[in-house]
Amino acid sequence: MKDNLTEDAEKLSKNLKEYVSARIELQKMTFVEESARVFSRFFSTTIIWLLVILVLFFAFIGLAILIGQWLENPAFGFFILAAGLVFFGLIFYLLSRKWIEQSVLSNIYNMVFSQKKMQQDEDEEE
Repeated sequence: MKDNLTEDAEKLSKNLKEYVSARIELQKMTFVEESARVFSRFFSTTIIWLLVILVLFFAFIGLAILIGQWLENPAFGFFILAAGLVFFGLIFYLLSRKWIEQSVLSNIYNMVFSQKKMQQDEDEEE
């Protein structure tokens, strides 16, 4: 009886160690997967924003040249466009600083925790 109890305790100890090791490995893999997903989404969003900025840059140069041709002085076109961009940039900065911060935090939160919620739902189904 004592041998069976010792044997069962050893099996339990071994199984517990294996379980803890498997859970740690699962958490590592989950962390790597989440990190990769967040990084890839960040990278693709950054590329899209860079392309949008590039398109806007060339559009504003074209608009500045067009305004300069209408005023018969290319420098005036660039100055007028720059003044307008500074004005709208300041308004945007003053009005939406908190909004941008909350939006970014919300997106990051949703990216990280939406996957965890799906995993919890799957675990509950099993």
